[in-house]
Amino acid sequence: MAISSDKLYTIINIIYDNSNNASSIEDIWKLLQQQNLLPKIIYKNHLKNDKFNSLFVSKQAEELASKYNLVLEPGCGTSRNGKFSVFDIQKIHNASKINISSSAKLKVQELGIPISQLNIKGN
Repeated sequence: MAISSDKLYTIINIIYDNSNNASSIEDIWKLLQQQNLLPKIIYKNHLKNDKFNSLFVSKQAEELASKYNLVLEPGCGTSRNGKFSVFDIQKIHNASKINISSSAKLKVQELGIPISQLNIKGN
């Protein structure tokens, strides 16, 4: 994939000029693609399939996070490029559970706190 020096100069200038406005590398890639400056291999392998736009490694991980109503910070998963795997989602979900004793559970119920909406493990 040879690229002319003029085209490379233009690409570098676009990246530099938009580095403060772009929230991610994908924004830069899309901008370059709109101006027909993005090499086709990048578009074909990454942007076309939205591989970089997903937080998740798999559809199963995405569905599990949705099921658990998890709000995840991009780039904090343990998989490649910070994506979240099913293991990550299960680990986060289990870590968000509250341990509570049976006497504490009774007290919370006596106070009228809707305990069924909480993610609780224990007696």
